[in-house]
Amino acid sequence: MSHDLDATFNAGSSDGPAKKSKTAAAAPPADEAAGEASTASPSSIFNETRWSTKNDRYSAVSNSRNTDVDYKKAMKDPEFAFTYICKCPWGTKRDGDEEDGAEKPKCDLGKTCLCDKLAADHPEAPYVITRAAYHKLMNQQVKSQVRNPDSFDMHTFNDHAAYGSLQVLQNLILDFEEAEGCWKEQWVVCEALAPLIWYLQLGSEFGMIDDGESAMKTAKLVGNMFLAMLARLEREGVLKPDSEVKDLGFVMAGFLKVAESFRDCSLLEDEDKVRNYVAAYAKKHGIKLGGVPKLDELLAGVDDKEKLPTPEEHGDDPWGFAAALEEYKKGGNSCDFFVPKHSSKSAIGGDSLDITSWTPAERKKASFNKKDPLPKNILDGIKDGLVIGLG
Repeated sequence: MSHDLDATFNAGSSDGPAKKSKTAAAAPPADEAAGEASTASPSSIFNETRWSTKNDRYSAVSNSRNTDVDYKKAMKDPEFAFTYICKCPWGTKRDGDEEDGAEKPKCDLGKTCLCDKLAADHPEAPYVITRAAYHKLMNQQVKSQVRNPDSFDMHTFNDHAAYGSLQVLQNLILDFEEAEGCWKEQWVVCEALAPLIWYLQLGSEFGMIDDGESAMKTAKLVGNMFLAMLARLEREGVLKPDSEVKDLGFVMAGFLKVAESFRDCSLLEDEDKVRNYVAAYAKKHGIKLGGVPKLDELLAGVDDKEKLPTPEEHGDDPWGFAAALEEYKKGGNSCDFFVPKHSSKSAIGGDSLDITSWTPAERKKASFNKKDPLPKNILDGIKDGLVIGLG
């Protein structure tokens, strides 16, 4: 029997989003070359357990498909992908930003700060993340950009960007589902998802859709998914202070921020309940939380004595994530409602709102100047598998 979740989510770059500019075909990311050049020892983790080999979620030609392929190519070596690197905590001022106190640390992308250095060499690092999670996070930013008509000087429908953010989130949930055979890949999704929602503000974006019920159900499912992840880590024996999962406290604290973000968007009816569950897991296993701003305020009023489900009493899916996801899928793909010609093959997610998947005629019709905002060289790049980004 699954643990009752009704009282939890009752809502069903590095340092920020890139600024808008003209589109440009991006060169293959440096991580890809690094991944292919790795001389890591053979791993018992096979990539077919990390992600689906079908790749039928996306259109034949779209930036979303390309970013998905890019991630899988760049992170195909599990040892390289799951290695932890240092990053400055989210919100650290970039070198060159306006001064707000010389005593505050600045991020200069690794010149003097710890960014991209191996976490194993810097156990004192204030924030670490796997290479795979950071790469996946940056790719979600690109996916969000191509789902925003403002990026292309177009007008389609009022909530296009908001539904686009929802679609990005749904695809991450599907990534999590597809990685059921590899808990490390599932953790990568959670690592990327937390800052995507609370720091890059995906939560406030998809919370703006006119279908409030769908937004609340999605928020509830995200909470369910993370609690299922913690239960999985507990079952695998890696939810502990000396775990090989080096960012446990950072990601768990990040999901406390996720709960706060959802509450601020009126997507949570009971913010404290999910925070209590996360804090209870942390207390039970001696996990030190950190890596987010104003943690003390975040923990104020949290009850870490909440009773948690156990595999013995509730099975391998004590939070009922599989059933919750299937129920969520039955609600239909609300992201396709405004673009019926681009209905996704999958029950949720897909790339129907990715403007690069549309025909030139469709883009011209919605463009302010009635011209295709994607020039031929960009279109050719997308067809050739390149990822386009907005610098």
